[in-house]
Amino acid sequence: NEAALVQQLAGESQLLKRSDFGYVTAFTLPYEYENVLYALKTGEINKPYRSKNGWHIFKIAGERPNQGLWSVAQILISFAPDADAEAKATARKKAEEVYALLQKGENFAAMAKKYSDDKISYLNGGELPEFGTGMYAANFENEIFKLKADGEISQPFLTEFGYHIVKRIGHKPTPATKSNEAFMYDLRQKVLKDARINAEKQQYLRGIISMLNTRKNNQVKDADLFRYADSLMKDPSLEQTKKMPISNKKVLRVKDQDLTGADWLAFVRDYKTNFTEYKGETNKQLWDKFVEVSALNYYKQHLENYNDDFSFQMQEFKEGNMLFEIMERNVWGKAINDSIGLLKYYNAHPTNFKWAASADVLIFNCTSTKIAEDAIKALKKGKNWRDLAEEHATSATLQADSGRYEITQIIGTNYATMPTAGTFTSIVTNVDGTATFVKYLKLHEANQQRTFEEAKGLVINEYQLELEKEWLAALRKKYPVKVNEKMLAEMIE
Repeated sequence: NEAALVQQLAGESQLLKRSDFGYVTAFTLPYEYENVLYALKTGEINKPYRSKNGWHIFKIAGERPNQGLWSVAQILISFAPDADAEAKATARKKAEEVYALLQKGENFAAMAKKYSDDKISYLNGGELPEFGTGMYAANFENEIFKLKADGEISQPFLTEFGYHIVKRIGHKPTPATKSNEAFMYDLRQKVLKDARINAEKQQYLRGIISMLNTRKNNQVKDADLFRYADSLMKDPSLEQTKKMPISNKKVLRVKDQDLTGADWLAFVRDYKTNFTEYKGETNKQLWDKFVEVSALNYYKQHLENYNDDFSFQMQEFKEGNMLFEIMERNVWGKAINDSIGLLKYYNAHPTNFKWAASADVLIFNCTSTKIAEDAIKALKKGKNWRDLAEEHATSATLQADSGRYEITQIIGTNYATMPTAGTFTSIVTNVDGTATFVKYLKLHEANQQRTFEEAKGLVINEYQLELEKEWLAALRKKYPVKVNEKMLAEMIE
């Protein structure tokens, strides 16, 4: 009998205690406890395990599937911790009376506000925060887990706090796969805030330290490393760091890089004077951290040598930059700066640069739909558009511009019918709350020739394509590509 054994061994001492955790799941207990518990089978007992709180002996009493997340409301009829049998009986009778009223159709939330002794939840109709296994006492959770449907109400049941009546509001089973994005996001956030992420980081760092063959210079004694680190803090200046006897000695080697005593002392100085980081670590702990930081810095600086994905991305980046520079030199920049070539191309291909149906227009951009509506009213009454823009110049609530655009480019246009001069498009309200509208000044029929200046942007685009074709043809001629047809056929098959 575990309880009797604990009582016998403890005697009057409070140093030995027995606790019943009930059912627990991930994140219920500290991560270090989880590692011990999940390594045991039902009925097994671990060897004594030491944590910062003391020594622990765990026994697995039972297992069951994770119960997921639950939403419930409760009515608590409480009694004092030292209540006698009569007080408990009175509480039970009151709980049964409340339960009877609920069975007759009384509103649960209203009854919770009126009768519940849970001073945290009663104003909210008795609703508790969503919870999972291990959040509350096992006997409380077990009664909740018996409820099979939303809206079902339990009979009054007893815990150390009193009699509870619980209503099931909702239940989210634990997903069996990783397809539930909301659940996986919540799980990732818990991991990132939990001690287990530090364990993963430490394991990752140990792997890097080992991979880089990181090793201390054993000819330098720990006593010297630590002694000079302590004396440094009396005068942590850079000049003092350089004067230390170990400053020029090699103390650590990371792959092909040697770090000196000066590097170690500089690390100690910077770390100990950073009060948000320094937590009073021992010199041995600081040395371990120095090794980790040094190895990690080397790894980051040479990441493409150790990480294939990063190396591939860096190669793509370099090749992309190289291709951009070559294209800029041979195609894009060449086309823009070759004014004679552009004009020559325009004159040789005039039919490529005809207007579709187009219009001379005024384009108004406003900070709100209301300002756009007021502007249209003013323009319809004969307000000069330049005067209108000038009135809004200081507040920058309306800006206007003019130009010739093809009808299909003009925002707010009803393309089913051709617009007429002097009319306005509908107001288009943008996602940021700004508004745009257009006034037609003059309509132009299709197939009118664009001038060189009007067509310049289009000419540059086509001329660039022409230069690119010529450049690629020259490359193919200089570097002919041969295809092994036989091998290609075998690969396809």
